[in-house]
Amino acid sequence: DTLAMITEFSGGLAGFSGVAAALLQRRGGIGQIDKIRVTVNILTALIPGFAAFVCVVLVYFGGELAVAVQWAGAAMAVLVFMLVVFTLLMVSRLSEEQRKGFNPFVSVFAQTLFLAVVLSQSYNVLTEPAGTFALLVMGLFLVLLAGGAMFAGMVWQLIGNDVADV
Repeated sequence: DTLAMITEFSGGLAGFSGVAAALLQRRGGIGQIDKIRVTVNILTALIPGFAAFVCVVLVYFGGELAVAVQWAGAAMAVLVFMLVVFTLLMVSRLSEEQRKGFNPFVSVFAQTLFLAVVLSQSYNVLTEPAGTFALLVMGLFLVLLAGGAMFAGMVWQLIGNDVADV
């Protein structure tokens, strides 16, 4: 039930990120930083859903829960690490003008949560005899929390820009 709830919340966050992207487009176009923000937000929303799905599928096909938790944690750790590298590379390529509207606090908060996820899931994968379900759920929750913070920052910027335009 917990994994199903996380998967549903993950899908909802991805959907709302799409709505925010549509609102940004309607406002007058999406800048480079907004494209990166929307892409990272959607990927952040999908990672926990994918990791939970991996765990459920492995258990459904007869795997032990502990092994499924380790595989799901490994998948999440690798995907989150790749997301952090992708984000840092994309933002570093932007000029100062293109970074307009970039909120470093939200980025640092999200990157800190991502680092905690990579470390906790790496520990979860390497523990013997098997990983713990609670640690997997904590990692899933932290990724969703980071995604929620980035989504809130995107909406706040959208509202702020609309107020400033009036």
